[in-house]
Amino acid sequence: MSLKDAFLRTRQAALEVAVERARPKTWKAGRVTQDGVTTVTTDPVAADTPDGTHAELLQAHGFDPARYRIVGPIRSTRWTAYLPKEYRTNSVEGEPVEDAFTFQAKASRFQVVERADGELSIDELVQVVNNYQPGEHNTSADGTNGASHVVSLGDLQIGKLENPTEELLTRTLDLLAEAAPAGRVPHIHLAFLGDCIEGWGSQGGRLRWRTTLTMTEQVRILRRLMLRAVEMYAPLTDRLTVVSVAGNHDEAGSRDLDTRIDDSWAVEALNMVADALEFNPAFSHVECYVPGPDEQGVVLEVGGAVVAHVHGHTIRPGKHFDWWAGHAFGGQDIGQATVLLQGHMHHFQLDEQAGRTWLCAPAVESESAWWKNRTGQGGSPGILSFTLNQGRISGLTKHQPKE
Repeated sequence: MSLKDAFLRTRQAALEVAVERARPKTWKAGRVTQDGVTTVTTDPVAADTPDGTHAELLQAHGFDPARYRIVGPIRSTRWTAYLPKEYRTNSVEGEPVEDAFTFQAKASRFQVVERADGELSIDELVQVVNNYQPGEHNTSADGTNGASHVVSLGDLQIGKLENPTEELLTRTLDLLAEAAPAGRVPHIHLAFLGDCIEGWGSQGGRLRWRTTLTMTEQVRILRRLMLRAVEMYAPLTDRLTVVSVAGNHDEAGSRDLDTRIDDSWAVEALNMVADALEFNPAFSHVECYVPGPDEQGVVLEVGGAVVAHVHGHTIRPGKHFDWWAGHAFGGQDIGQATVLLQGHMHHFQLDEQAGRTWLCAPAVESESAWWKNRTGQGGSPGILSFTLNQGRISGLTKHQPKE
């Protein structure tokens, strides 16, 4: 071994010692298991090392991704280590060596749980959507003579712990098939009314542990579900309009970061679907609408009515007409609507006043453990469909899962 090689090997060992000494005391490598959750803190690596996928992290630490999954965010910390003075040189006996006095290191920390029996991987969940074939359903009445067939979905909350994703996807696709018009119609209007994913931002981020999918996995499933809905409905109409609005669970930012109200994964998911549809002329009759910058809703003419779409998290319970009147008084577009569609309340509700109709779509998710523990009430999942013709609502139906 040359003197240079021996020096470099010794310096590397000294650097590893320096990195370990400089590591934050609360970030020592290892794992701790408590109540079925294993917290893993990784060995230090160079700060510019790519983070890797969840599967790669699990495999690197002895977990089979088919049996285990990461829950919550992956945290990291960085620090600087300094070489001892005796190793700070740029040559050894005239041979150049890299002159590195400092080293930027990082470590990661994540939590691992065992998958429940039968729990599907993200790729298997995507295939649930891709392979879905509608069975026999009592489809909705068709809309003719220029009428619009409206289908609205509220609060899917994909990735929620008490809302198994495979069951949610099958339920949603079955309900979409049932809510489809019985025959070809001039116009179908499909509305996603927010809280499409469980997300990590709602309630100050306290719900992160109560998710079964990462943020990107939740968005991937939502995007594929939206695309599948378009594929189901596009052949049934001459014009398909699709709306997606931002909910409190869909927020792309965090509560300590004041971002725009339209900065939403539910908005971005439909934007991505719209981008994909542009590449296929078979979908040239599909139009996608999302809120504008710092807008919470979308206002469109549908079947002779002016329809406002919002999630509803800025509306106080029972004060929907006061909220609506405020927007009218302020000259906002929402104030001009004759029909207001929202989600957020998780149960079907209907109210009318002064020729205006307020509709709250039920949640598609199965139930909320928080609401059940607070009130004793379980969920009543479903989606709404109805016909709008010359501004009038008819055929209003709440489609519910078959027992």
